[in-house]
Amino acid sequence: MEHPEFKSVLQQVWPTENHEHPMENVWWKLKKLKAKLKDINTYMASYQQHLSLAREKLDIVQGQMQGQLLRQELFEQEKKLLHDIEKWSKVEEQVIRHKARALWVKSGDGNSKYFQVQWKMRRSQNTITSIYTESNIKLTDPRVIENEFISVFSGLMGECVDDLPCVDTMVVRAGECITV
Repeated sequence: MEHPEFKSVLQQVWPTENHEHPMENVWWKLKKLKAKLKDINTYMASYQQHLSLAREKLDIVQGQMQGQLLRQELFEQEKKLLHDIEKWSKVEEQVIRHKARALWVKSGDGNSKYFQVQWKMRRSQNTITSIYTESNIKLTDPRVIENEFISVFSGLMGECVDDLPCVDTMVVRAGECITV
């Protein structure tokens, strides 16, 4: 999705309507999209080569800059290469995250030590240990945090009403009726 051509490929494939059934339409669109995105995928799959090439070029440009400090084109090249390195580093990070998730799915099924460690890490990441109130007071006691959440959301939701006004049946009966 980070590739510059992704949106144009998506906009080219998605508007087509070939079938009457909506789910069949979605299925065909995804199938066409998969075929068109394979070229982009092969380009993005070589992220390690792009990253190492950009780093090598950056070393060369920075070496040239030491000898020729005032050449503006070297500054521009360095800026572009730093941008490329950042881009390919982000791609590499995303790939590593996906691989870690795949490893989690593969290895996380059994009741292994790896599974237990991952579970503890996820639980600690998904736990709220402290919050700040509207008056900027830090709360750390779980019961106080729970009460604060309840009061905030109760304020957002409003109060329960014992008597809700109903639809006036006389108005409904006097109105137009749809016949089958």
